[in-house]
Amino acid sequence: MEKKIFAEHRKLIGMTELNGKLRYIKYCRELKTYGVTFFLVKEKMKGKNRLVPRLLGITKEKIMRVDEKTKKVIQEWQLTTVKRWEASPDSLTLDFGDYSISNYSVKTQEGEKISRLISQCIDHHKNKTGGDKTTQRK
Repeated sequence: MEKKIFAEHRKLIGMTELNGKLRYIKYCRELKTYGVTFFLVKEKMKGKNRLVPRLLGITKEKIMRVDEKTKKVIQEWQLTTVKRWEASPDSLTLDFGDYSISNYSVKTQEGEKISRLISQCIDHHKNKTGGDKTTQRK
C-alpha cells in the first residue's frame, strides 16, 4: 500500500505545491481504507485451535476484516447488516443475521471501545437515513 502511495506521489512532480497536495489528498480519499478506524484483534483460524492477528476496521458504512500483514481486505459487511453485537472485557461478537452463516467473534481488549464506535456509526446512519431500529446492542 505504501509503495502505491509513493508511486502516486511521484506523479505529482512538476505541479504547483497546492495542486500536488490537492491531487494527493484526492487519491488518498479514494483508497478503500480511507476513514477506517482499525483495531488489532485475534480471530480463531478455521479448523484449528489457534488465534491469528487480524485488523478489524470500522467506518460509518461498513465493517472490514483486513489481513494484518498485507493490509488487504479479506471481507466486508455493510453496517446496515449488523443485527446485534456484544462486547466483553476480552472479546467482541457481531451477529449479521441472514447476511452471514455464523457470528463473527474476536479476542480483543478493546471490545467496549469497538462496541461504542459501532453504536455511534449505526446511530449516525439511522439519523441520516431515518432508518429502522432493528439493530441492537446486547
